[in-house]
Amino acid sequence: MSGFAKSVYRSSVVRVMPLPLRNFAAMVYDRSHLFIDTWIDARRYARFATRPDSAFSPRMTGGNLEAQLVKDYHRIEKGLALAHPRQPFGLEVRKRLVSLVPTASASDDPGVQTAAGFANSAVAALDEWNSHGHVDEDIAPSAPDAGSFEFDLMDRFFESRHSLRNFDRERPVTEETLSAAARWASRTPSVCNRQAGRVHVYQDRETIDRLLRLQAGNAGFGETVPTLIAFTVESKLFAGANERNQRWIDGALYAMTFNWALHAVGVEGCMLNWSKPNGASVSARKIGGIPDSEDIICLMAVGYPATGKVRVARSPRNSVSRYMTIHN
Repeated sequence: MSGFAKSVYRSSVVRVMPLPLRNFAAMVYDRSHLFIDTWIDARRYARFATRPDSAFSPRMTGGNLEAQLVKDYHRIEKGLALAHPRQPFGLEVRKRLVSLVPTASASDDPGVQTAAGFANSAVAALDEWNSHGHVDEDIAPSAPDAGSFEFDLMDRFFESRHSLRNFDRERPVTEETLSAAARWASRTPSVCNRQAGRVHVYQDRETIDRLLRLQAGNAGFGETVPTLIAFTVESKLFAGANERNQRWIDGALYAMTFNWALHAVGVEGCMLNWSKPNGASVSARKIGGIPDSEDIICLMAVGYPATGKVRVARSPRNSVSRYMTIHN
């Protein structure tokens, strides 16, 4: 919404309106804000997103090139992991990868270079399958035996997680612990294994305070937060109109896995929603050094519980029958 429209809505004229008119003005303000922010979202996504396969271009660069490489080499991995892969398969995928690998190999972007290496090995494995019917064990390895945990242990683990709002300011979370959580969270499922989730960690008091003021949902405990995390998602790793919402899904899955990973080692957190207009996201990117191509999923206050008795919100849960339907 324009600055003029905001000033009109917030003016003393609106405040003295009869209640029905004031409610109508609030509705108009909210709807116009919705349409404008939705248009900004669409424009940002169109600016950064990768082309869909139907509009493929061999001149891709950067994150868009990485997205196409990962999307296609993972198609080969998935195909070879099937119980009975077709033979031959993946001819169009192979053609795209072969056209992109030379450019990717010469890139100075580490992510693109890594993707090029995986693409080369996937193409070789595809050729081996299509020509000789042999599955490359590196490309489609046998599933590991993950074992299982007793139900009572799982109950204790999951039921012990609560959002913490009272942190020990004298006990920082180490970089080693945060890096371990990021590594464990990297196992989070993502569309075509594109792994678009990003983590920005802040332990500088001034930066934390500025970001928390923007978030504005941490009253009463924000000053105790020793570590703040911004979870974002790289929009360049998504392709076309059909994936316009997938980045929010993948980013949220990553954030939740990270939260559980920290909980497993005794570090607690409080998810802080980022239900904010685009203007707030622009400011947060500037304050937090977040690239413009990354969408902010949420923030999370992170730390160890304060000493002594620490309370948490009751947060009762609905019964399983309320949200699970088994269709036979």
